[in-house]
Amino acid sequence: MNKKYSKLRLLNLLLVPVLLCGMMLLARTEQARAMEPIISGYGTATVDGQLSQGEWEAAYVFYIDVNVPPEDGGGTIPMEMYLMNDNVNKYFGFKIGRSPILGSTNPVFQFDVNNNGIKDVVDEHFGMSVGLYSGVRERDGFYTIMPPCPSGAVCGFSDTDYGGTNDVLSKATVDEESTYIEISHPLDSDDDLHDMNVGPGDIVGFSMSLRLFSQDTVCNYGWDCMADTRFPAYGYQPIQFGSANQSPIASPGSPYYGTEGQPINLDGSGSFDPDGDALSFHWSIPPEECEISAPNSATPKVTCYDDGVFTGILTVDDGQATDWDTARIYVENAPPNVGSISAEPQVSAVGTQVLVDADFS
Repeated sequence: MNKKYSKLRLLNLLLVPVLLCGMMLLARTEQARAMEPIISGYGTATVDGQLSQGEWEAAYVFYIDVNVPPEDGGGTIPMEMYLMNDNVNKYFGFKIGRSPILGSTNPVFQFDVNNNGIKDVVDEHFGMSVGLYSGVRERDGFYTIMPPCPSGAVCGFSDTDYGGTNDVLSKATVDEESTYIEISHPLDSDDDLHDMNVGPGDIVGFSMSLRLFSQDTVCNYGWDCMADTRFPAYGYQPIQFGSANQSPIASPGSPYYGTEGQPINLDGSGSFDPDGDALSFHWSIPPEECEISAPNSATPKVTCYDDGVFTGILTVDDGQATDWDTARIYVENAPPNVGSISAEPQVSAVGTQVLVDADFS
């Protein structure tokens, strides 16, 4: 058998329409629905197969052990899968612990758009493959019950086979130890008949299947020459597409009035975060004449030991961004409080100065 032809034929078999019949077991469907959504990171990737430093810093990262073909010794190798989106695209990044790319590497994504745990016509799938004989190939697919799909079945076809567009972009590179892949697909493409239309904040079900072919170029056909890994093992993992973080708003209240030496209540509880994120607080007043109790509280007390007009600074932090604002604090003078008076007993003429000691505050 011609090895190149058999490898290409096997890749083509992977990329032809997939017939999907039946439904998941009810118990598995209910369990898939019960999973807590993972929030996708928010950011933009440059799809060049590089996974550049800092590029995927905002992404959600999955650490998965993926299966190795029996021909290559079986077992597993480590893989990192990155998930991120901006307002336009969803992005996937892979770092797979094998190199070079001899056997084909074939990730495929399934999206349960209505998040009901069942594959149906509103869902979509897309993927890519890269190998020694094929280079990078992409497939953008949809599901239908229309002919030629058999009655009662849900079938997967390529968008381009039915007048749609291929909106998948992918690139792959290698170094001495790993294979790197970056993939993007629009959140809401112009191919409304075949692609899902979602945006930041929306929740969909998600699964990933990875097929690795043997690195032995002689072994290019049969189950010993390939291994499959699915995440999650069954059903779908709900994901919520991330949104751009909005900065918190500091509201320190103002003005405040009090008397020197007496505590004055400050109130920053009117601060808020537009995204609903939890806030941390920090109060400061530059002059040393004032002392703040519990400066990391939203509602501390401040005591100033001299009169004057002071500026309180409140900084709030939502974990990604900060905001600050100032409050005017007016402290009035307090009349001194005279304590005990003492003097040495002595006889003095009228009009003579007498030295005495006195305490006051």
